[in-house]
Amino acid sequence: LPPGRARDNFIDNLAGQWAQSDVESAVQWASQLPEGRAKENALQNIGPQWAQNDPKSAITFGQSLAPGEAQNKFLRNVANSLGSTDPGKAMEWVNQLSQGKAQDSFVEGITSGIAQNSPSDAAEFVAKLPAGKAQESAVATVASQWSSSDPEAAAAWVSQFSQGPARDTAVKSVLSNWARNDPAAAGEWLNTFPPGESHQQAVQEYVGSISYEYPQLAATWVGSIQDSEQRSSSMKTIGQQWLEIDPVAAKAWI
Repeated sequence: LPPGRARDNFIDNLAGQWAQSDVESAVQWASQLPEGRAKENALQNIGPQWAQNDPKSAITFGQSLAPGEAQNKFLRNVANSLGSTDPGKAMEWVNQLSQGKAQDSFVEGITSGIAQNSPSDAAEFVAKLPAGKAQESAVATVASQWSSSDPEAAAAWVSQFSQGPARDTAVKSVLSNWARNDPAAAGEWLNTFPPGESHQQAVQEYVGSISYEYPQLAATWVGSIQDSEQRSSSMKTIGQQWLEIDPVAAKAWI
């Protein structure tokens, strides 16, 4: 196949299927591919199965990759696979990774793997992590996955957090999912927030999430955005989308 998307997709699929039957041969083959997106994606697809067969080799290989997004993604995929089947074993590897984005990505992957089976267990896992970037990313992961299936439970969990970056990030994740499926309920939750910077960030996230599908509802909230530039930008987005759905009502609002 000539270079391009079709070739890349073929390599991706081949790598994933090959890994299910002979992961060692799949790794050797993928490692010899020319540098580029096809090689990177092939290794990403092999990672989860490799983690189940030989986690030590998979993690050691991940550590050997050049620092950057490709390494972070590979380790995240490996950890996700381990976290979904044996989170305790996965955590034993965390301290063997150097502190930084690679380790944070690994922790995020474990969290995501646990959350696939039990968001509440993932929430307990996250609560035990030390404060920092890794915990913030893990919190966002749980909030996003949990709110996709049970936004009320996710919201109740997030509401217990102390004010800070982790809570702000989690609130945005919950609102983003909940607002698209049940904007009224998400808005009721938002109304329980005390005034302040965190509330303003949440309002902006909420308005942004509902502007395209529910511009009329977004219009009732946009006035509460205190930042004038953000408010003007949001009003423009609402107006443009509303004009496509209901020109008469939109023109009356404008």
